[in-house]
Amino acid sequence: NKNKFDRVSNIFYDKKSSDILNIILQARKNSMPSMLFDIVEPNQYFCLKEFFNVPQSFQEYFVDAGAFVGDTIENFINKNCGQFQKIYAFEPTEKSYKAMEIRCKRLSLEWAKDYEDFKLFNAGVDEKSRKLNICSSEVASSNKLENSTGGGVSIPVYALDDIIETPVTFMKADIEGMELNFLKGAKRIIQTYKPKMAIATYHKPEDIFELTDYILSLVPEYKVSIRHHSYSLMETVLYFWI
Repeated sequence: NKNKFDRVSNIFYDKKSSDILNIILQARKNSMPSMLFDIVEPNQYFCLKEFFNVPQSFQEYFVDAGAFVGDTIENFINKNCGQFQKIYAFEPTEKSYKAMEIRCKRLSLEWAKDYEDFKLFNAGVDEKSRKLNICSSEVASSNKLENSTGGGVSIPVYALDDIIETPVTFMKADIEGMELNFLKGAKRIIQTYKPKMAIATYHKPEDIFELTDYILSLVPEYKVSIRHHSYSLMETVLYFWI
């Protein structure tokens, strides 16, 4: 896939992204996470200054796909000084979802927000709205969604285009390799509103070029950067904005 990675590297908005991609690929090729230590950045999903243009960033409609226990939601609210229009959060596992509910109720009180501004879904996201099974062992570990028909727990998954009618200005997704499905289910939203996006790209080696190619096929004018946020081979994120 060298030619595909080279092509994406030439698409990136900044040289820093090209340098980061090269280091990531070398670290993966050699199974040496220590090669990543010099490129690790804080503020995962929120590290680019282009994502925070006041006062526009105080009017966000934020989608968090793979919301876990609401930790990214809290970081988002803190970054925006408690100002936002609505948050849509999707978490398929019951234990994490309940923890997210508790956190969001606390945040609504601490920031004097209406709890109705948090729209929480005990569900996953996908290309189509339907039911999926998740294997019980993965519910406890990785939250990975499975297309299997036997065993596990049946959960709802939604295509964003089916259930969100408001504008969307910012989308984050970290959903165990289903990021491309998620983007396909949000095609209308992406083309209509051109939201900023922070998309995890470490679950599958091909995600770096496949996710970039798909998003640019919908909105060619997107700028693209990549950043790495962990001392391991995980937590690499693609950033898209207009």
